[in-house]
Amino acid sequence: MARDYLRQRSVPAEAIIVEETGQSTLHSALAAAEIMRRMGLKSCILVSDGYHIYRAKNLLWVVGMGV
Repeated sequence: MARDYLRQRSVPAEAIIVEETGQSTLHSALAAAEIMRRMGLKSCILVSDGYHIYRAKNLLWVVGMGV
């Protein structure tokens, strides 16, 4: 799980926000963008597997959350 990956690399638990509702990469990108907007966040670390990372990164650009 992405949370475990980040915790193993010393990212504080309070700095980790996991989007768990996504049923597709697009849905997850939209949900993550909304979370970031509500919280006033301007950057994020995107954690995914090698197969999805490129698509997820591009979709975040599309929804206005360039990474």
